Amino acid sequence: MPDSVSPVTQRCKICGGKLVNHYLAGSCVCANCGNKWSLEELVPNYSQYGSVISLINEANDTLASNETVIGASQAMLLYKSALAQCALYHDAVGAELVDECKRGQALAEKVKIYAGAKDAMNHKNYRKAESEFAKIPDFRDTEELAAACKKAHAAARLKMIPLDIVIGAILPAVLCIFLYLKFSLHLGIIIPIGIAFTALLAFVLYLDTDLSTVVKVLTFLVSVPFTIFLVLFYGFDLPAKKAAISAIAAPIVIIFVVAIMPERSQNNGAN
Repeated sequence: MPDSVSPVTQRCKICGGKLVNHYLAGSCVCANCGNKWSLEELVPNYSQYGSVISLINEANDTLASNETVIGASQAMLLYKSALAQCALYHDAVGAELVDECKRGQALAEKVKIYAGAKDAMNHKNYRKAESEFAKIPDFRDTEELAAACKKAHAAARLKMIPLDIVIGAILPAVLCIFLYLKFSLHLGIIIPIGIAFTALLAFVLYLDTDLSTVVKVLTFLVSVPFTIFLVLFYGFDLPAKKAAISAIAAPIVIIFVVAIMPERSQNNGAN
């Protein structure tokens, strides 16, 4: 679209006052006397903008009636389609409609973030909700909701401290057993190492950051095979090498079977 766009300069037929155009409604109102006029009477070929205006109005209605992530996404697609059509009109009306599209897209993006944050909050994912609300600090009641999420997150973390300690003790326990079996270290050395390592991991889990997720994943990946190894080695007197191979292979086989089961069910259903 050209940078220079000639303005619409219609004046009120009654008093000659300046008209305020409402392109989406197809009307204009005199700022002086308040008389209302149809834009079709004042703007040549106004009907050519009908398709664009219809898309923008549909987007506005969608956004107003369905303030969800899906509704906001649908509205954004409609604004995008309208914006593409606006490129055909290099005049003042086209410029106004472009601005309408851009304002609509900006609002839809905020509604999408807001709705997603509220969904996360309703599912008690307070950390994610607080992070999303922070992206739109001046939108609606985001500041109050972000504060509520922060408070709820802190309370939830306090409740999780016992579980954090239990989970945080798994990796240190595995390490201590390994040190004892492999290097025959004295318990007076192993126990302080285990306690310190447990305290560190429990604190990491308490912070509930991305690193906490890494710790949980590592805990699962290490503890399950190690537990299987101990059961096979001490419970069934299996040689160490065979017990280790079985302990590593068993979780991989289980994950593989669980992964292919839905696919097989779908194929059987299709047949």
